[in-house]
Amino acid sequence: MAVRQLAQDVEGFNGFLAAQKQELESYPGIEEVVGGPITEDWIGAKMMGRWQTGASLIRAPHAVKGRPPPQTADNDFSFATDDPQGLSCPFGAHIRRANPRGSLAPDDPIQGVIERRHRLLRRGRPYAGADGDPAERGMLFVALCADLERQFEFLQQSWIGSPAFHGLTNEPDPITGPPPCSGSHDFTIPTTAGAITLKGLKNFVTVKAGGYFFMPSRSALRFLASQAERTPR
Repeated sequence: MAVRQLAQDVEGFNGFLAAQKQELESYPGIEEVVGGPITEDWIGAKMMGRWQTGASLIRAPHAVKGRPPPQTADNDFSFATDDPQGLSCPFGAHIRRANPRGSLAPDDPIQGVIERRHRLLRRGRPYAGADGDPAERGMLFVALCADLERQFEFLQQSWIGSPAFHGLTNEPDPITGPPPCSGSHDFTIPTTAGAITLKGLKNFVTVKAGGYFFMPSRSALRFLASQAERTPR
């Protein structure tokens, strides 16, 4: 079991979204190019790969003025089949990096086998500082693996942390990627009229603590073994 305490710079992230919205709105005809209005929620969804409700960009790729995104999360999609060009969910978006769903090599029958080897079970729980201090906010992340190196560490290093994931350049994960050597990095949003590049991304998530743990514990295994060895009455 891998455990991480992840501090989140919420104010910095929201400030980045506001600045990018202002920048993108200055591009002539941008809303026609992307298929909807430019909003901070839309930019954040492109970086994450989902809206804040959990709805994927495959299901709802555009912000619709006056209408909220779907209120339920969805997972029944394949990037290779439903979004091969990254026009809905960018190649560098967090959920596409964490689980590429066939998009790394769509024509390779081994692709699904490779992805299943790197899957993990994970859950996150938000936390706040003492007395709800807004200056300290983050997430407690837990991942269960059969093999830490093959699953959790591979995902962190090769998919989340790689600045060249899926042929990208200077683009580690925009949400949880490690701090870049250059001090800032980019994020590309593909469109039918060419790519939109967000520049100046900083590190919005910092690992504060963590560790690896064996689960079930040795004492639990000893107990289970002792129960199995007991003679039935």
